[in-house]
Amino acid sequence: MKLISKLLHNYKVQLLVICLAGLLCLKIVALNHTNFYYYAFNEVILLFVIYFAVINGAAVFARQKMTPVPIVVGIAIAGLINLLTLQNGDNYFKMFSMVSPEKSSPSLILTINSIYTLIVVLPTIFVFLALRTLFFYKQKRNLQTYFSSFTIFLILSSVTAFLKLEAYHKLVFIHYAFAVMTYILAVLNAGRIAWITFLPKKQKVRLLLMATGIIIIFSMNLGGLANEIPEKFLEHFSPGISNFMRVVAVYGLLYFIFLFFITLFHLPTAEAIDRKTKEVSSLQNLSRLINQVFDPKELMATVTDLASQMSNADASWIILHDRNSHRISAPQNIGLLEAEQISQKLISMLPAEFAGVRLLDAPPHVKREKSELRFNSAAVAAIKSHAFKAGLLVSIRRSEIPFDDDDRNSLEAFADNVAIAFENSRLLQESIEKERLEKELDVAREMQRKLIPESIPEYRSLKISAAFIPAFEVGGDYYDFFELGEGKLGFVIADVSGKGISAAFIMAEIRGIFEILSSLHTSPKELLCKVNGALDRTLDKHNFITAIYGIVDERKGTMVFARAGHTPVLLARGGVITTVLPKGIGLGLTYSSIFDDSLDEYEITLQQDDTLLFFTDGIPESMNENNEEFGMPRLSRLLLEQSSNEPGVIQNHLLESLTVFSQNMQQHDDITALLFKWDTTNLESVDGRISDSNE
Repeated sequence: MKLISKLLHNYKVQLLVICLAGLLCLKIVALNHTNFYYYAFNEVILLFVIYFAVINGAAVFARQKMTPVPIVVGIAIAGLINLLTLQNGDNYFKMFSMVSPEKSSPSLILTINSIYTLIVVLPTIFVFLALRTLFFYKQKRNLQTYFSSFTIFLILSSVTAFLKLEAYHKLVFIHYAFAVMTYILAVLNAGRIAWITFLPKKQKVRLLLMATGIIIIFSMNLGGLANEIPEKFLEHFSPGISNFMRVVAVYGLLYFIFLFFITLFHLPTAEAIDRKTKEVSSLQNLSRLINQVFDPKELMATVTDLASQMSNADASWIILHDRNSHRISAPQNIGLLEAEQISQKLISMLPAEFAGVRLLDAPPHVKREKSELRFNSAAVAAIKSHAFKAGLLVSIRRSEIPFDDDDRNSLEAFADNVAIAFENSRLLQESIEKERLEKELDVAREMQRKLIPESIPEYRSLKISAAFIPAFEVGGDYYDFFELGEGKLGFVIADVSGKGISAAFIMAEIRGIFEILSSLHTSPKELLCKVNGALDRTLDKHNFITAIYGIVDERKGTMVFARAGHTPVLLARGGVITTVLPKGIGLGLTYSSIFDDSLDEYEITLQQDDTLLFFTDGIPESMNENNEEFGMPRLSRLLLEQSSNEPGVIQNHLLESLTVFSQNMQQHDDITALLFKWDTTNLESVDGRISDSNE
């Protein structure tokens, strides 16, 4: 009911219903009248009925998007229905009238006539729509004018068909003129069949048989239309209906005669066309895979499947190169063991390096095999791109038909696209792996950020500034501060050999060691000796650490530190730069007494406006585009020029100078700096620390 309601809301269906109602009213009103005006109105109204039936049917056909073979089957069924109806017209009228048609009443004849006409007209309309759909299917040119001309003359010949009646024989030439043009256009249009080429051979053979049957059916339909009773009653209802059915039957007959011969002529080349179609389809599918499928296993399985279809191979698989060996992947229509054994034979027949496709004939003893190892010929395509060689695509045939040059060309083009697909898949996997590593590095960066002090200790007489810039996501430089109480501040700056993740892990380890030992030892030398001993069990022999550990005593105004192989300390005092370089070797270079004996402590009695710079080698070794280092002289000069400023200002100026100096070069090492400035002008208490004045 919903479908009927939906159809009735369509204005085209509504117009069809109105025209049918008008036709029925005309038949009832003019039951016993057959003058010129009756026939004229009758044919015009009937024309509109057929017109709206056709456009509604065309909309249905457009929505269905049917392919040619089902349409041809539908034409055969519709033609068969018409044949049965026309051939059994006598029985139909006798069954419904129970008497001969000549003795039936006009109203009964009208009823029987209407039902009969409906039964034969509906299949004819379907045939007309189906032939129209086939006419335009796969056409590369706009042929609307040709079919429209045929339709117009079909309408004109049907509307004027009543002129064949004896009463109007003087005007019958008008009808014949339109009819002749209609049949000429039917012949011209019947030969325009473009879709046969696109059908595979099996469908062409099937279509050939169906065309033969439809030719017979339409021939018999034309004979049925010539039977006395069907012809008489159809022309009594509408001469135009009889003409419409006859023209459609002739057009259908001509169309399928042309179809029969065109299909017959296409059969010899059908296999070659099928083959080319498979090749094009396989390449199209592979092109889609390049952008859609990136999973290596799924990609290789699809590639071997497409290769088998394209080359009509009995089996296909991929040989992947794995250093000095190979492995079989994605075997299609063959077992893994059999593919491995055949691959060994093929590899022995191939040169070490080749490009393109090699066609190989199996040795005689292989052709005589009575197992899965038997094959007649093989096509081996190299899968390689500019960047890498992935492996080989193997296809084999067990039949006596070998691979030919067409197969070689097709597989070569196919293999080129396969190489692109493989490279895309590889690059995506690398991208995914890179993204995973970047996420892990983000976690490591966040962890390292938490290891670096979030804030700088604040003292009234000691101003401090610190900076840490890793060369990569994480770095091996390290600095920290330790509050030792009684106005003492411990500090450390260190540089782990190497860069990146490994250096960052070592940095995290020594941070814990310094944090524990700083509260136990008040001597910088003693603490570094203990740190070196602790690293004996954990530090790799290929790594070492340079470090400076010192203690600032705010009450005494002194700074004591020891240097374990680290860069020098720069002291700016009274307009002069002093380089402080106590003896000492790096942590982890030796765990014997040599380390302890080499280490010296150095004590500085701090004076007003003393500025000390502790730094890692990433600062003086920064390079510009001329491979010139920033260097110690330039660093000393910068510190001297800025020594009157606050540590934070000095630090910013230092980093800005480094950036300008190496602006066209990538940072190659971590950069860390600690700046201390002694300023007693605001000292108001023995323990001048602001953040913890209650000690």
